[in-house]
Amino acid sequence: MTSTSVRTRRRTAPRALLVGLLSAVALVLGGTTASAHDTVLGTAPGDGETLTTAPTQVSVELSAVPQAIGSRMLVTSSDGTVLFDGEPTIADRVASVELPAVANDGYTVAWRLVSSDGHPIDGTFGFVVDDPAAVAPTEDPTMETQGETDATTDAETSEAATATTDASDPSPSATDAASDEDSSGTSWLPVAGVVVVVVGLVLLVLFRRRSALQDQS
Repeated sequence: MTSTSVRTRRRTAPRALLVGLLSAVALVLGGTTASAHDTVLGTAPGDGETLTTAPTQVSVELSAVPQAIGSRMLVTSSDGTVLFDGEPTIADRVASVELPAVANDGYTVAWRLVSSDGHPIDGTFGFVVDDPAAVAPTEDPTMETQGETDATTDAETSEAATATTDASDPSPSATDAASDEDSSGTSWLPVAGVVVVVVGLVLLVLFRRRSALQDQS
């Protein structure tokens, strides 16, 4: 073997080793990049955050623009009432949904997004609304006034009915007094009848005697 061949082999070996190492690194990096999915950069509100003002929307931000198809967000209150259930709005890397007016309560957001490479990712986060300016709902004053008016009307109707009953039903003492007056007023009728009969008989006897005397004369 000549000295030229040995020198050529010595020069080629380091190059082949370097190419092999670079290829291995490229394969490792390429495999890592291909297997990595989009990650969550943050949510709004933050998980476990307490807000003193009710939010108008909730959102999730990813490291890349998510796909709209297949994405979904569900927002519920502490008692399970659903505030939103549907597809979020995708704007750049942020998926968000608008909320209706929310009261002081705890809320949970469950989300499922399709990352830019087509793989689904999901998660949940929660927040609390504690607005000091929020006032608990009170009863309608109109309904309260109407109730008082109805109660007053019922009481007046009841009193009027009682007064009418008392006026139409005389007391036992008054009834007895009226009966006594009627009895005393009619008790002389039998006596008067007897007197009339007696007077009539006397007159009849006198009339017959007078007629008999006239006949004899």
